[in-house]
Amino acid sequence: MATIRKRNNIWRAEICRLRVRLSGSFHTKAQAVAWATQKEAEIIAGKDLAWTDMTVAETFCR
Repeated sequence: MATIRKRNNIWRAEICRLRVRLSGSFHTKAQAVAWATQKEAEIIAGKDLAWTDMTVAETFCR
C-alpha cells in the first residue's frame, strides 16, 4: 500500500509491497497517486523484481 505525504511543497509517494520498497517525489498529488498505483501493479505482476536475480553478496554490496 502506498503512503502519500506532502512535505514542504513536494508530494512524496512511498510504496512497500512484497518486500519491495520504492519512493518518489512529485509536484502534484495526482502525479504521486498515479505513479504509486502503476508501480504497485508492476510489483504485483512481478515486473519490478529485478533484485531477485542478485545473490545475497551482491545485494549487500549494493
